[in-house]
Amino acid sequence: MRKNFLMQLEAVWNFSCYQLMRFFWGWMLYTIAQFMFFVGGVVLIALGTLSLVGLDSVAVCYQLIDGIEQGSMGVVSCKPIVAFLEGFSWGPLGILALIIGVVSIAYSNWLNFGVSRIAYRLTQVNEPGAGLFTSVLSIEFARLVRVFGAAVLLALVVVPAFFLFIIPGVFLTIRLIAVFPIMATDASCTVWQAFVQSWKLTATSWRSALWFLVGYAVLYLFVASYLQPFFWLTVFPLARFALFDHISSKTNKDLGVAVEMQA
Repeated sequence: MRKNFLMQLEAVWNFSCYQLMRFFWGWMLYTIAQFMFFVGGVVLIALGTLSLVGLDSVAVCYQLIDGIEQGSMGVVSCKPIVAFLEGFSWGPLGILALIIGVVSIAYSNWLNFGVSRIAYRLTQVNEPGAGLFTSVLSIEFARLVRVFGAAVLLALVVVPAFFLFIIPGVFLTIRLIAVFPIMATDASCTVWQAFVQSWKLTATSWRSALWFLVGYAVLYLFVASYLQPFFWLTVFPLARFALFDHISSKTNKDLGVAVEMQA
């Protein structure tokens, strides 16, 4: 059993690395797009919100940008953007900036979800051909709303648990790790259905998810600082989908055996 478990984890990371190297430059450009939409959204939300409440938005936003740059290990510098906006009077445009910022972050989340959709396509078609990345760029509005809602709900559930006690946060992360892969494989899946299915799926496979997260954390710490955003936004979703694929296949196999025994 231990041997099978190690082989499963090896297969997960092999899938991730193989698909990464197959389309390396495509993944690189895709990751940059994700990151810039996210950072741009954060900046616009910060500037819009602070201008609406009458604070010095640029001065405060510099502090926010410093935090973002430290989190990205200096890969992206947004200070020139903020400097360009110095002295600009937002006025009513503060609301517009806020709306565009939310849309930008929602689209960044949609692109992140697109990694799982691409992974699903790669598991179904050996040679996906042209349009592998462009096929997930167009917006399916109803699905985007569900995906963004799932991301917000996950943050509301998991983040407070980490702040209160680390162990509940880790537990919830493990049990809900399959939410986005499930939504990627089923276009009509609702947020609630994805949460319930992930909870059921990881009930007997939580050890696999736990060691997957531990392995990812170790790998993340040892990769070069300028590759960490790339590793976080691309490698992790690819490997997470592969883990989901292995867990769901094992669960379906076990259920099939149980049905045969009952018959």
